[in-house]
Amino acid sequence: MRKIIWVFYMAGLALFISCTKDTTDVVKPDTGDTKTIFDTEPGNFIDKGNGTILDRGTGRLWTKCSIGQEMQDTKCKGYPQEISFDEAVIACENLSMGGHDDWRLPSKSELKVLVKCTNRSNANLPDFTTCGTITEGIEYVLITIDTKFFPNTSAKEYWTSEEVNKGGRKTWTIYFKTGYTHYQNVNQASHVRCIR
Repeated sequence: MRKIIWVFYMAGLALFISCTKDTTDVVKPDTGDTKTIFDTEPGNFIDKGNGTILDRGTGRLWTKCSIGQEMQDTKCKGYPQEISFDEAVIACENLSMGGHDDWRLPSKSELKVLVKCTNRSNANLPDFTTCGTITEGIEYVLITIDTKFFPNTSAKEYWTSEEVNKGGRKTWTIYFKTGYTHYQNVNQASHVRCIR
């Protein structure tokens, strides 16, 4: 009888350990379809305390600071660097932060998760639309980004990884002052926030 109780005790302990394992660093593949990868509301952030921010809704890790800034205490100090698209790709690929070295530029849909209008809706705005416009009966108002998690973010454009075939080499960017998603020439300068 004691052997049976011991076996049940050990099985229960193993189950408890596997259920309480920390999986907050689990990275999910980018399927491009944001509706299928979210387990919870996107934008449900956790500051990991190592220069990274976890979005529990997508399983992705973000850099807390933009490229060009330094973490000091809990703040991002300095100014976000403006660089070309090719330089942005290299900057993310060469980044080592939070114990990870597999950083990259975010896709357009991933970066849009960070855009919030002040009406608190997730500002997954249609392309070429800004907070403050009315689209399909939805009114979006001024842009915000959660500065508790992403302090000192520039209000200018940030690069995405998605290139556009519109004559010349262009890439989608998101303008964090208004939430406007548009494309620009890869030789122009924009800001960078990396993801993994």
